[in-house]
Amino acid sequence: MSIWIIALFLSVLQLAVSEDLLVPTSNGLIKGRVELTEFTNRTYFAFYGVRYAQPPVGSLRFQAPVPAEPWSDTYDATYEKNYCFQVTTDSEGENEDCLFLNVFSSKKPEQGSLVPVMFFVHGGGFKEGSGLVNAGYGPEFFMDYNVVLVSINYRLGPFGFLATNDGIIPGNAGLKDVHQALQWVHENIAFFGGDPEKVTIFGNSAGSACVSYQLLHPQSQGLFRAAILQSGTALNPWAYQRDQERISFRTAAYMNEKFNSSEQLNSSELLEFLLGADARDIDAASKSLSNTESTANLQIQQGFYYGPVIERHENSPFLTTLPYEGLKNGDYLQVPIMIGTTAEEGLSMLTDYFHWTLADYDSNLKLLVPAGLHISDENLQAEVGALIKQEYTPDAQFQDNILAGIQFHSDQDFSKSLIKDAKLQSSRAPVYFYEFTYHGAMGDFPQELMGAGNVSHGEDQNYIFNRVMWYSQLNNADLSQFSEQDQTVHYRYLKLLVNFATYLDPTPEDDDLLQNIHWPVVQADNFQYLEIGTNLSVGKNPKGDRQLFWEHIFTTYGLEPFETF
Repeated sequence: MSIWIIALFLSVLQLAVSEDLLVPTSNGLIKGRVELTEFTNRTYFAFYGVRYAQPPVGSLRFQAPVPAEPWSDTYDATYEKNYCFQVTTDSEGENEDCLFLNVFSSKKPEQGSLVPVMFFVHGGGFKEGSGLVNAGYGPEFFMDYNVVLVSINYRLGPFGFLATNDGIIPGNAGLKDVHQALQWVHENIAFFGGDPEKVTIFGNSAGSACVSYQLLHPQSQGLFRAAILQSGTALNPWAYQRDQERISFRTAAYMNEKFNSSEQLNSSELLEFLLGADARDIDAASKSLSNTESTANLQIQQGFYYGPVIERHENSPFLTTLPYEGLKNGDYLQVPIMIGTTAEEGLSMLTDYFHWTLADYDSNLKLLVPAGLHISDENLQAEVGALIKQEYTPDAQFQDNILAGIQFHSDQDFSKSLIKDAKLQSSRAPVYFYEFTYHGAMGDFPQELMGAGNVSHGEDQNYIFNRVMWYSQLNNADLSQFSEQDQTVHYRYLKLLVNFATYLDPTPEDDDLLQNIHWPVVQADNFQYLEIGTNLSVGKNPKGDRQLFWEHIFTTYGLEPFETF
């Protein structure tokens, strides 16, 4: 009898899962899916590949996104759609028509009161990545909580960030895509059970920098009430492009050599040529440029080749304020912030080619100097470069001290900027800073280095999104594969994020899972932060003297106004 009841239950459950799910929106009716989590058989509700903007093709290429038009037929959101062109890879799934988002809810949309919304922006250096589930951003872990999760695509590489300084190609199309997706969510998320007044925007790496830029956009007011920045900020040196016009013409030169001429170059002619070009040719040109004209160091120091810019000639620009100056002067959306870093972001640099980068530093110390300092005098560059080397490896060459090279990149590329961001914002809104220091199998990064923090860039994402992990190829949705401690850190980190999105406070009350800890806010004269390790603990002054060193370098040798830090 019990076997029959179980069989009946499973058949009814399977029928429920296969049913279509219909939801109205401002654009028209949408059909989603009832899903089951892969290993725990929890029910959740999914809408894949919802169009939030018109296809950015033809005359809309490089331009701000245009809101999606209404549809008369039921929109099929039961499967994922295209992803945007990637600079680093080629795939049939790439397409200019890529402005889609996913919506996931743990409860049926028409049931009960509205719940907080978590709006995720993927990373990838503004040149790769996607918000798709098959790109590694599965929603299943979030479906344990009363939240609606949204993940998006936005234009990347030249399609998202090509620009000229005269407004002919405005720039920041990718950032404008994120803004348009937020606008769509504001207008429609209530249909999915989400509260449009309780949206938290969050992202990792370049996605986190995109979040930071949304804070700097005046028209973001009312679209979200809090932000989580995971290992990325507009203050990172790689997150702001200082020479986008040259890069735009160099990209075109890989398709037509006339754009490589030393004669006066015409932006209108460039735009006309690029609008008539095949998207795959533009994509191929961006790959050629990135592969032949860049090094890891130069990309990071002066900004990724395709990245955000200041718009000085637009009627409705996205960004008019230098990121650092905007945060310093309070010209941004002042909302509660959760922001942090992993223990050793630069460990991802530990490849077979890293010794060549270190050799370059040893032979030319000026390469250590951030472009954001605006030091033009070569003698002063050499002096500051020597100071940086002295700070990280006083008694040896970088080639003989790999740990120093890794720590330099951890600080220069990520940590110093994130800490500075937290300090600048802390005087105007609550800021919660963290350092993720737990090194476990679920992090899925096999590289280790004696003396390093050994939690690399992006490892923390494996604890919050279900995915087939890169190195081990394990499906992390099956938590039974991991140690009890790994699982505990997974549950803790996720709950801290969801608590913040729900209560604007990651530790609103005593909680045994969170070891009854109280996470204090950052104060400029008392920088406390949460260390997320084997245990949760409160620390002071992340990165210690090395952060003070960078503050001294910028104060003593830098020429304001700064774009980044």
